[in-house]
Amino acid sequence: MDTFPLVLDGLAALCHWDSFLLMVFGIIVGIIGGALPGFSSTNTTALMLPLTFVLPPHQALILIAGIYCGAMWGDAIPAILFSIPGTPAAGSQTFDGYPLALQGKADIALGLSLGSSLAGGVVGGILTIILIPVMAGYALKFGPAELFLLALAAIIIVSSISEGKEARRKGLVSGLFGLLLATITACPAFAQPRLWFGFYELFEEIPLVSAMIGIFAIPTIIQFAFKDRIIDAEVEVTDVGNVKKQIEGIIEVFKRWGLTLRSTLIGWIIGAIPGTGATVATYVAYGQAKMWAKDAETYGKGNYDGVIAGDAANNAVTGGALVPTLTLGIPGSGTTAIMLVVFIIHGIIPGPRLISENAAAVYALLAATLVAPFIMTPMGLIINRYSAKLTALKSAYLLPTLFALCLIGSYAVRLYFFDIYLALLFGLLGLLMYKLKYPVIPFVMGIILGPIAEQNLFRVTRLMKGWSIFTSGICITILAIIVVLVFCAYIYPAFKKPKSSSI
Repeated sequence: MDTFPLVLDGLAALCHWDSFLLMVFGIIVGIIGGALPGFSSTNTTALMLPLTFVLPPHQALILIAGIYCGAMWGDAIPAILFSIPGTPAAGSQTFDGYPLALQGKADIALGLSLGSSLAGGVVGGILTIILIPVMAGYALKFGPAELFLLALAAIIIVSSISEGKEARRKGLVSGLFGLLLATITACPAFAQPRLWFGFYELFEEIPLVSAMIGIFAIPTIIQFAFKDRIIDAEVEVTDVGNVKKQIEGIIEVFKRWGLTLRSTLIGWIIGAIPGTGATVATYVAYGQAKMWAKDAETYGKGNYDGVIAGDAANNAVTGGALVPTLTLGIPGSGTTAIMLVVFIIHGIIPGPRLISENAAAVYALLAATLVAPFIMTPMGLIINRYSAKLTALKSAYLLPTLFALCLIGSYAVRLYFFDIYLALLFGLLGLLMYKLKYPVIPFVMGIILGPIAEQNLFRVTRLMKGWSIFTSGICITILAIIVVLVFCAYIYPAFKKPKSSSI
C-alpha cells in the first residue's frame, strides 16, 4: 500500500471547512477538559461521543483526534501554574514547571510546554504514518514477561535519579512503598480482598486522580495559604502574561533538539505498547532526562529540560497509541478505546484489515493528529496569555476556587465521596513526604505501575517453564538495563570509598 497518496487524501479531507472547524472545536474542548482536574482526554472524548453518531466516519475521527491532542497539552496548564495536574500524566510538569511559575516565569514554562507538545505531537504523528504499515506485529511482542520487567525498570530508573546515596535510598524506599500501597486492592488473580480495610471503593483500584491531586495539589494549596500570591513577592505583576516570553520558551525547545527527540521517541515507543500509556511515558522521559543531564541538581528547581521532557513524551504518546489501535484493534489508551467505539458505531471492524479496508477514514485520523499540534500552538499562545496572569492574583481569591476544583476533580471520575476523603489523606501523606524529604516521583510510579507489574507477574508465573519465558531479546535487553542501573546507582556507591579531604 502506497502511504504518501493516502496521506494526501487524508489532508484533503481535513481541508474541507466543516472538517477543519470540527478539529478546531475538538482542540478547544480538549484543552478545557485537560485543564480541569479530574478530567482527561478519555472522559472528555466520552462526553462528546454522542456527537460522533451523526457525523461521517472521517469527521467523527477528526473530532476525536482534536480532543485527544488538545487534552494532552491542556493538562499541563494547571500543573505548571498551580502544581495541580489535570491528569496523572501531567504530574511530571509540577516538578520544574511550577517552580518556574513561582519565579514569575510562567510564560516561559507554558511556552516550553507548548513547544514540546508541538514537537512531540508532530514527530510522533510522522513516526506513526511512516511506521504503521510495518508495526503490526511488534506491539504484540510485549508479553507479560516484557511488561513486568518494563514496569520494574521504570520504577528503578525513577528511584535512582536523585543526587547522593541517601537520596537514592529514600527514592527506592518511596518507590517500594508505592508498590506496597498498590497491593491494597483485591488480588488480580483470585479477586480476594487484601488490605482494603473494608472499603469497597478500594476493592478494584486506587483512584489515580485522587492520589495525584492529594500528593501534588493539597500540599501546594496549603503552601499558598502562607503567601500573598503564587509568584514570589519580588516579581512584578506586570511581567506576567507575555506572548514574547512564551515564544522564547518555544524557541528553547528547538534549541534542545536532542532532548526533545529522545523524549519524543520514549513517549512514542511506550505509547505503542498496550497497557502502558502517557503516565508511564512522562515519568520515564523525565527520569532519563535527569539521568543524562550535566546539571541534574537543578531538576525540580525550574530546569527547562524537565518541562520539555515530560510534555514531549506526553504528546508523542498520542501517535504511538494509535499503532496497536489501528493495526491490531487493541487500544493503546483509554481515548483510542473510544476511537474503536466510533469505528464500530460506523460499521467499521477494528483489526489487522482496518487500514486496508478503510484507508480514507484511517488516514483522515492520522492527518488530523499531524495537523492538530500546528493549529493548537497559536490557540495556546492566546490561552496562555491570560491563564499565566492567574499566578499574579491574590491567594485569598485563588485558594477557595482551587480547593473546590480539587474536590470536584477527585469526585468526578468515579462519583464517590470516598475519593474526596482519599485525596485529603494523600495530601497529608504528601506533606509528610515533603517534610521528611522522600521524593514523590518514585512513590507515584509505584502506585501507577504496581497493578501493571502484579498482573503481569501472575501471568508470568502461570506461563513460566523454567527461565525460558525471560529469554526473548526484549527481556534480555530490559534485564541488562536493570542490572546496570542497580549496580551504578546502589551497589557501586555503597563500596566506593569517600575521597579523603586534603589538608
